[in-house]
Amino acid sequence: MRDKLGRILKGSIPWNKGIKGICKPNSTSFKKGHIPWIKGKRFTYEELHGTERAKEMKKAISDSLKGNQHTKGKKIISSGCFKKGIPSWNKGKRFTYEELHGTERAKELKKAISDFMKANKHLGSFKKGMIPWNKGKKTKEETIKKWINSINFRPTSYEIKLKEILDTLQPNEWKYTGDGTFWMGYPPLNPDFVNCNGKKIAIEVFANFHKERNFGSVENYISQRRKEFNKYGWKTIFIYGDTELKNPELILNKIKQIEV
Repeated sequence: MRDKLGRILKGSIPWNKGIKGICKPNSTSFKKGHIPWIKGKRFTYEELHGTERAKEMKKAISDSLKGNQHTKGKKIISSGCFKKGIPSWNKGKRFTYEELHGTERAKELKKAISDFMKANKHLGSFKKGMIPWNKGKKTKEETIKKWINSINFRPTSYEIKLKEILDTLQPNEWKYTGDGTFWMGYPPLNPDFVNCNGKKIAIEVFANFHKERNFGSVENYISQRRKEFNKYGWKTIFIYGDTELKNPELILNKIKQIEV
């Protein structure tokens, strides 16, 4: 139909070609300084669409919002949202992937992100010649603590698993501190676990992928981290989350070796 209409119109001359003054300004036209009659007015759905249509539209909007986590217990504002001085409803709140997208979708998203980062290990790494944004700046200790807390979702799945193992192998011997409840030195060090009974022993559990991306290799990470803890008289046990969490006996042997 569109092609047929195009063939008919092709080559035809518009009826108003060359004609001027068809639309002349009148009393209803907008002039400089005019204020639109609708300015500042607000209308209900009923006034705009009629009673029956308004009911249908309200029901459709209501159905579309049902089940959304971010609308539960919240008053939905239909107009005038995000006005100056009005804080957003989610300011300061943090949500997990599961809360935002549901369990199944969260798994898909996490896998997609993981696959992408594995294929793009160079992303986020410092390249030759790059100057860090904070070079030469001294950051306050309290600021560093807040920054570290803001970028980490703790405890991680590896930390939760290791806590279960430690509580089974050596009850009341280890305390989880990876959530920022214990710090030492400057720049501040925050170990994942510390000994509860006065021994200066810390345990760090990690994912190989992140340490290889940030430090170049797992060996570099362990060497650097061990030096930092040794400076304050602490011994450190390193647990490879990818493999060693499946072997509690190996973890126990590591603890016994360092306690000697």
